[in-house]
Amino acid sequence: MRYWDGAVWTEHFQVPPPPPVMVPAQVTNMPAAFALAAGIVGFVVTGIPLVGVFIGGPIDIVAIICGIWGLNRTITVGRTGTAPAIIGIVLAGISLLSIPFGAGTIW
Repeated sequence: MRYWDGAVWTEHFQVPPPPPVMVPAQVTNMPAAFALAAGIVGFVVTGIPLVGVFIGGPIDIVAIICGIWGLNRTITVGRTGTAPAIIGIVLAGISLLSIPFGAGTIW
């Protein structure tokens, strides 16, 4: 594309801008993220009297399963998410281990 320099049309052509650089989207380790969310929810819900054992317990079990799944994905596929998976497993484990000591029951 020629352009006007103020006196005449030039023979120089304007260089087109380079195409935009496509950055690949970072893949999220969804089982690890779900383990973290379920671990937090299970940790909070397990302490509620009467209802906590029946709702928080299964949520904690799901958090532990998803946390182990998320850890396996970080090892085999090489994705991020080690910390959320471990935190979810720890929170769910603490709340599951607190059930025999009276968590979720009337004190």
